[in-house]
Amino acid sequence: MVKKRTKSQQNSKHLSATPFAEWREDYEQGRFLTEKHDPNYPPGRGYTTKVSHELSGSLAADFDTLRRDFDWDHFEDSDYPNGAGTYLGTPKAHFTGSVSHAVSGSSPCDALAVVSGSFKGNHIYPVQRSEVENCDSRYTYNGAV
Repeated sequence: MVKKRTKSQQNSKHLSATPFAEWREDYEQGRFLTEKHDPNYPPGRGYTTKVSHELSGSLAADFDTLRRDFDWDHFEDSDYPNGAGTYLGTPKAHFTGSVSHAVSGSSPCDALAVVSGSFKGNHIYPVQRSEVENCDSRYTYNGAV
């Protein structure tokens, strides 16, 4: 299980209380949903995950679906100690769509991750929540967003 910080230990330096405005800006500039994870582009070589066509369309029509339809948690990532960490979004009970599009070589995904790449800014992709929660050597839970 992933390490958890107490309230007094939480590092607010990297945790944006409201990352959604920054994400929206990256989306509007075409950086938030990269070709690698966009279902409207063919899969590249190797393992990758794609958001579902449904979710991609939802983002285009109403970006606030990320705030309304997902619960978000923040994790520090020891592989990128100077980065903003990883935001992990789990669909709320009322969300009826899928988060990922089936791609050869990938497993079904049940959550969304948002990370800040050094060149591409914030970007989103589907993950298996357990991959983050069960990797306590890399991720430290820093709180709900």
